[in-house]
Amino acid sequence: MSESPETIHALIVGIDDYGSSPLQGCVNDALAVGTFFEQYSSRNGFQRNFKYLLAPQDRGAQAVSDAKVEIHAPPTRDNIIAAFTEFSDPGATRAGDVFLFYFSGHGSQETAAPEFRHLKADGLDEALDCLDKAEGERRHLLDKELAWLLSRLSGRNPDLHLLVITDCCHSGNNTRGDDDLIRIRRGKPRAAFTPYQQLLGVKDVPEADRIFTVHNEKAFYRDNAEARHIHLAAARDNETAKETMIEG
Repeated sequence: MSESPETIHALIVGIDDYGSSPLQGCVNDALAVGTFFEQYSSRNGFQRNFKYLLAPQDRGAQAVSDAKVEIHAPPTRDNIIAAFTEFSDPGATRAGDVFLFYFSGHGSQETAAPEFRHLKADGLDEALDCLDKAEGERRHLLDKELAWLLSRLSGRNPDLHLLVITDCCHSGNNTRGDDDLIRIRRGKPRAAFTPYQQLLGVKDVPEADRIFTVHNEKAFYRDNAEARHIHLAAARDNETAKETMIEG
């Protein structure tokens, strides 16, 4: 394994433009994170391969223009999955490279499929709320599905260093704080569950390529199936993350 990366790859997602309970700082935060890693790459002589999936509102749109950042695609669930697939293609990354996934937006919870309810006392799965662009399009990316995307990345390149940063909530209703300048990055919880067989990483995926195995109607992670990675989160799975304006 090389001692330092040749390339820093990044999939950077920021969503302000939700149809209900829009946010106002996620795109700015995504741009700030992108700028930091771009400058870090330049200072240290690393190549960079960044994809930005952003959904700004007015203030964020101006920030995107000022930053001269190209938005590769709207941050829908399908587009986020497609971007992960591109980074997972053979030869897309090399041993010792770094891959960053950054998500800033709403986080939420939904009732877990029956096969997973034994894993947590609250019986809930966490999810990233993606942009809902098409009528009837599923917009949530569950934690189990993100785990599979990371596992596939790691499986294609075991010496890839993975960093995940999620700046969102993982519980509660879609709401604001009492102060209009403080908004909570939290999506509405869902009582309905996604059936196990419909999960990304299970549906149309051979048994040998799944990260879960089912015994007696209970799903368990396979040994060594989860990707080794560092995860920095703005909140625990039962906490909220808030945003506010500072200096205008």
